[in-house]
Amino acid sequence: MLKVAKILEIRRLLGQGLTQREVAAAAGVGAGSVFRAFKGLLAGRRPPSPATRRGTCDELPVGPVERCPQCGRKIEMPCRACLAEGHANLARDKG
Repeated sequence: MLKVAKILEIRRLLGQGLTQREVAAAAGVGAGSVFRAFKGLLAGRRPPSPATRRGTCDELPVGPVERCPQCGRKIEMPCRACLAEGHANLARDKG
């Protein structure tokens, strides 16, 4: 676990526009530590759970757990995997 001072140094270097690899070399830590410090996963913080992200987009799952009629996955409806696949198909068709 990195100390708070090291995390602050990593964030300062990232704020200066250095790449994550350059920051890792300058701070003397691994690239994974830089990534986690950047994402806020160090110093006891966890990423937000799906429950806290709900309500930010109309397409997020809000229904009961059931089988998706399209792909057969057991998920909360609407099926995000099918939505993502649909978006990817639209992008592929446009390009």
